[in-house]
Amino acid sequence: MIDLFSEITLLKFTAGDYSPLRNIANRTTNEHFMTTSAFPSFSGAADVYMIVGHPVAQVQAPRVFNAVFARAGLNAVMVPVCIAPEHLNAFVRTAFLAPNVRGISVTIPHKAALADAVDHCSPTARSAGAVNAVRRDTDGQLRGELFDGQGLRSALDHFALAYT
Repeated sequence: MIDLFSEITLLKFTAGDYSPLRNIANRTTNEHFMTTSAFPSFSGAADVYMIVGHPVAQVQAPRVFNAVFARAGLNAVMVPVCIAPEHLNAFVRTAFLAPNVRGISVTIPHKAALADAVDHCSPTARSAGAVNAVRRDTDGQLRGELFDGQGLRSALDHFALAYT
């Protein structure tokens, strides 16, 4: 027996005959789709987080964050977004116009450029001249933070490695 995914994929070979799709729809319910592990557990009211970079094919954050969101029962999703450097500032400003966009994680090559684009930087981010996280404050201002150093320090502490 052909599984549902294979059957839908095979439709591209039907030369315009969509009757197989109607057959699939007749025996498949929305409940089936919503209860399979292949479909994320967020709704249209979800909080949206993004990771922006150029490229983003290598990023692992969405897999990690979405697993945490699901395990915690949060209505949230993280998606990777590939943005060319010349479009970064406009994209970030526009993305935060959506009320359900809660934060943007930043990866290469955008960390330094985004530090200049946000309204406020934390002292750490200002000192480093880079940000790896951006959020919108209640007043609509964009605030940048840099957590890379904290992450490195926590890893060194975890493995009891000395640093100065």
